[in-house]
Amino acid sequence: PSLRSRLDELARRHGTTLFTTLLAAFQLLLHRYSGQRDIAVGIPVAGRQSVDVEELIGFFVNTLVIRTDCGGDPSFAELLDRVRQTTLEAYSHQDVPFETVVAELGPERRLDRSPLVRVMVAYQNTPQGEVSLAGVQCTPLDLGNGGAKYDLTLGLKPGAGGALEGSLEYSRDLFEEGTVEQMAACWLRLLEAVLQPEQPTSQLDLLGEPGRRLLDEWNRTSVEVAGPHDLLSLWQRRVERTPDRIAMEGDFGALSYLAVDRFANGVARRLRALGVGQEMCVGLCAARSERLIAAMIGVWKVGAAWVSLDPTYPQQRLQAIIEDTPVDVVMRAGMTPVGAAAVLDLDDVEPADDEPGVTVQPDNAAYVIYTSGSTGRAKGVVGTHRAIVNRFHWMWRSYPFDDHDVVAQKTALSFVDAVWEAFGALLAGVRLVVIPDDVVIDPPQLMPLLLRSQVTRMVLVPSLLRLLLDGDAFTRGGLPALRHWTLSGEALPPHLIRGLRERSPGSTILNLYGSSEAAADSTCLDVSAVELGANVSIGRPIFNTRIHILDRYGNPCPVGVAGELCIAGAGLARGYCGDPRLTASRFVPDPFCDDGGARLYRTGDLARRLAHGDIEIVGRSAFQIKIRGMRVEPDEVRSCLEAHPSVREAVVMPVSHCGQTLLAAYLTLAQGAVVQPVALRRHVMDRLPGHMVPASVVVLDRLPLTRSGKVDRTALPAGDVASGRDEDEGYRDAREEIIAGIWGQVLGRERVGRLENFFELGGHSLLATQVMARVRKALGVD
Repeated sequence: PSLRSRLDELARRHGTTLFTTLLAAFQLLLHRYSGQRDIAVGIPVAGRQSVDVEELIGFFVNTLVIRTDCGGDPSFAELLDRVRQTTLEAYSHQDVPFETVVAELGPERRLDRSPLVRVMVAYQNTPQGEVSLAGVQCTPLDLGNGGAKYDLTLGLKPGAGGALEGSLEYSRDLFEEGTVEQMAACWLRLLEAVLQPEQPTSQLDLLGEPGRRLLDEWNRTSVEVAGPHDLLSLWQRRVERTPDRIAMEGDFGALSYLAVDRFANGVARRLRALGVGQEMCVGLCAARSERLIAAMIGVWKVGAAWVSLDPTYPQQRLQAIIEDTPVDVVMRAGMTPVGAAAVLDLDDVEPADDEPGVTVQPDNAAYVIYTSGSTGRAKGVVGTHRAIVNRFHWMWRSYPFDDHDVVAQKTALSFVDAVWEAFGALLAGVRLVVIPDDVVIDPPQLMPLLLRSQVTRMVLVPSLLRLLLDGDAFTRGGLPALRHWTLSGEALPPHLIRGLRERSPGSTILNLYGSSEAAADSTCLDVSAVELGANVSIGRPIFNTRIHILDRYGNPCPVGVAGELCIAGAGLARGYCGDPRLTASRFVPDPFCDDGGARLYRTGDLARRLAHGDIEIVGRSAFQIKIRGMRVEPDEVRSCLEAHPSVREAVVMPVSHCGQTLLAAYLTLAQGAVVQPVALRRHVMDRLPGHMVPASVVVLDRLPLTRSGKVDRTALPAGDVASGRDEDEGYRDAREEIIAGIWGQVLGRERVGRLENFFELGGHSLLATQVMARVRKALGVD
């Protein structure tokens, strides 16, 4: 009753009604929950404005749509004035039937939802007196229809002692009971908060003290990590303890810890002779090998950071990275990147015994890894020793190695997971098996190698796991030694977990989430035995890591409400190489930490907390996707296309094809320009990594626009990733027809021609391995 009385007074001061005040607060709640600024709800009106119908028995109720713009962070007083004005205008047109409005606007109709509004607010303030009719006894009945008419309906009516009684009716297809109970509690907190109506609506508290305590509890991850906190000191300790133990094996044979250390000393000696010292950058441009991993240690021995230069990248991409970092020296094997200040050939390095004697600080740069950037250029993430060492300690304590463990090193060094994969094992004294690139994506070669090497642990993206499970290698004995599977880089479908559990029963299966900006991994969920639903969560934060789910105003979101996932704590990178503006926009001050210098990394991922504290990814706030586990900013691909002289404007967006995410490009050409889509794909292929090349390029006369002038992505035609035909469609024999059928199945096409190009039809290496497996099975050839 006291709250209702104070809200009555607030309404009087602002020249409006109690119902309008309650409605404004509820629309504000929906705005804060959804992040949408345009909030439309329905309200019922009696439809009895005329005295002629006041006494009639019948149904005259109409529905009005109250549409409120909650954007611009107004004060509640301003928002209340907007709602008051909108409501008065709606009342002035209440005679227009709702059905007429729907017919005029012509929205898309669906049987599972009401048109125009999906939320209703009803305030029944007319006294329900006894109905007296001559010769008729009237008794009111509550006729529940057994189902929710709308997604959500707030019902209000006067209660005893001057209070208000309320109910929330909800669709159980959409909401759990706990979610709606929390929503009701948040609305009541808002009603208390709006009694100070001059505050910006973004600052009105939804959580309350109990909610904040719960979020703090889930972020209580502080663990003391004993020193040292730099990779070089940890390496030197390991060499002292186990100099003769096998550290790595691969194409160059088996190397002991001492042998690796001596080669790293030789690299350090050559780098010092070239003037490389503290905080300088050394490029690594060579295929993955034991020597390349040893060279990374050599870079740390002179206090420098290594920069991954993937030799499969186009020369223009490598040149841009070298100039951006800037790289002082490039180490290579069999190739010379353009524009390097100095080049060191790994084949010329001689092992050495003398240590450089350099001391590395925990906050020194350890590596620079480049990821796709929305500005049209790649961005280099500067990872520190302290950040990656914290991640190592979490895994070492939570899922410790034993003396029999063998780890597969198969991730490209341009991907941050490779740092843990290699050095998480080496620094723990565990043998590392370096798997060649061509073997990684060919299950018939990969499975026997894993079996021979008795690999017990492996990190892989779900795309590669799908290839392993789809093949027949598991049916021929499987991998009995491989008992620890770490999955990361992409969303993990439940069916993949079920398939892995069936083929590797009793194994530990981890679902990790993270980014290059946070030392690879920030959260973990052990999915070895959890009950699986429609989605797989990413678990909770690891050691000394805090996860905040924040709305657009930087407020913590209530449980279940989606917001931007932000990472804080020991794992954060220093920022972006040579780009302080971008660093400042993504690594923002942490308002939840007493340390004045603490930062919060804004991932751009949309996530929500589940009721038990785990985190679920629900999408992206920025337009960014993952393709085969690698982050792609479609705007970088767009910029590359628009750099072609024939292209006027372009849009790049993800499409789903044969169960995989690919890129489709839509563009218009400059006046008078004539260019084939194949030529445009080759233009991108010469400048960007293969996973960033669009699978289809569609040339349009003009890009469809929304009323506001933005590109209407929903109106773009479906990109055909299997476009084009060669002139000779005939197959020469039955075996060729079988092979063509296999290519067609993998590419999602009814037919392929003999002269068509697999890669120009959207093919890539992971799809090629499926072709190999099917040809092997169908025709018995390798």
